[in-house]
Amino acid sequence: MSVSTGEQLVPHSPFTFVLEPHCDFADQAVSRNVRDQARAQLRADLNAKLVELTQNADARMRWTVDGYARHVVGQHNYKLIFWPDDVPFMNLSNLRGGARVLNVLRRLWDQGTLRFERATPADIGNALRNPISVHPNPQLLPVDQQPVRTKGVIVAPLAFHPITFSSLGVHPTSTDPDAVLSVLGKRPRAQRADIKRPRRRPVTNPNNLPLRRRKRGVTSEKYVLEVESEIEEFESDVEERAAKRAKFSCVSDPIEEFM
Repeated sequence: MSVSTGEQLVPHSPFTFVLEPHCDFADQAVSRNVRDQARAQLRADLNAKLVELTQNADARMRWTVDGYARHVVGQHNYKLIFWPDDVPFMNLSNLRGGARVLNVLRRLWDQGTLRFERATPADIGNALRNPISVHPNPQLLPVDQQPVRTKGVIVAPLAFHPITFSSLGVHPTSTDPDAVLSVLGKRPRAQRADIKRPRRRPVTNPNNLPLRRRKRGVTSEKYVLEVESEIEEFESDVEERAAKRAKFSCVSDPIEEFM
């Protein structure tokens, strides 16, 4: 088949070209979905196993230094062992490396290498006294995430259950603020009640009532000077009243005068 263009014939090509659009966003969406699914599945497995071991439906895995030590080890009396040395222990959402690192953790968990183990009384005491001592991977812990040691002596709880070895409480004389808070309760703070809240702003005429009539105020001058004629009239009146009083004189016994 040919196409005529004037006097020349251009042969028609038997090939058909199809252009398929390629989008990088599609690949990113697929990788993001794979990473999200691996992270969600790993979290669900850890939480389900912790609930099964503790028989507590509210048991959850904690990923911070203080939260893991206090809740997982101190409260639930379990610790996570054989965490990889090259993977930092942190929130899985902040973990770098994409789905590859999450797949490594999933493989170790499925094989039974990464697992929960019953914490000893020494582990429970160390968790409440020094959270970093029971951290799964303290070598890769950033400096800014290390808990600041409180000043003073922290009294570690030494009362454990005779059968389960679980913590029975914290000594109320401990200088640890979190430890005292769980026993004595929150102390009332002497400050404003609306701290860190939006304060009420004044509103002009909120009920849309008619405004008050504006008054003129003082209309007289600041200084009023007396007129000279008024001063002269006042002086003449004073002299006249004084002259009238001079015509009469007081006597001791007016009756004798008439006799």
